[in-house]
Amino acid sequence: MEIYLCEDDPQQLQQLQTLITNQLLFKDYQATFVLGTPDPQALLNFLQQRDLQEQDLLFFLDIDLKATLDGLQLAQKLKAQYANGKIVFITTHNELMSLVFKYQIEALDYLEKGAEHLPAKISQCLDVAFQRFAKSDAVEHLVLQSQGKQLNLPLKEILFFESSVKAHRVTVHLYQRQVDFYGKIKDLPQLNPQFLRVHQSYVVNRQNIDYYEQKRHVLVMKNQEECAVSVRYRKELLRYLQE
Repeated sequence: MEIYLCEDDPQQLQQLQTLITNQLLFKDYQATFVLGTPDPQALLNFLQQRDLQEQDLLFFLDIDLKATLDGLQLAQKLKAQYANGKIVFITTHNELMSLVFKYQIEALDYLEKGAEHLPAKISQCLDVAFQRFAKSDAVEHLVLQSQGKQLNLPLKEILFFESSVKAHRVTVHLYQRQVDFYGKIKDLPQLNPQFLRVHQSYVVNRQNIDYYEQKRHVLVMKNQEECAVSVRYRKELLRYLQE
C-alpha cells in the first residue's frame, strides 16, 4: 500500500506526515509513505510518471486546498484515474464535509485537524484501508514475467492472448492495456481452466467472451475486440458455449 498526502499548510503538512509515518512504525503490513505535498497538481504529475494501476493507493487530502484544485476536485481526478484508490479527507471546517456527497465521492473517513484523537483515527484509517485492499487483492491473479518485472494481472481483466510479431513472445490483451511477455501460445491453456485455445494464434479467457459470430468464425470479446476461430478448435469452443 502506498500513501500520499496533500495539505497546503506547510506546518500541518509536516505534522500530518509525521503522524502517518509514526503510525506505520506500529503496523506489521507492507505500507509506505511516498509523498507529502502542498500542491495538488504536483501530486497528479508525480503519479502520472509511475505505473500504479496494480498498486494499492491511499490518499489523505485536505478539503480546503488553496490552489487551482481543491481537495474535492483533486479527489475526483484521483478516483477517475485510480478507481480502487481510497481517500481520507482532512479539514478544520466540518461544514465542508457535506460537499463530499454533492461531488459523489466515496470517502474512507473524515479527519478533523487538531483533534486529540487524530493519531488514533489515522491508525484506524490505515488498518481499514489495508483490510479492504486485502479483500480486493484476493481476486485471482495470473503472474507473468515481462521485461524483467513480475506482473500480477487480475484474471477478470484478461481478455485474450495473441501471438506476438516478436519471436517467442505473446501479447496479453486487457481492458485498459496490452503487455508483451516471453511465452508460447500452446502453454497458456495449462495456466488456468478459464483459458481456451481457439486458434493457432489466440487463447481467450472464457469469462470475457461476449458472443461467437459463426458466419465469420470469430469470437467477439466483451470489449468488442475479435479473435479468429480455426476449424481445429471450433468443436471444443461450441461445446463450451452450449454448456
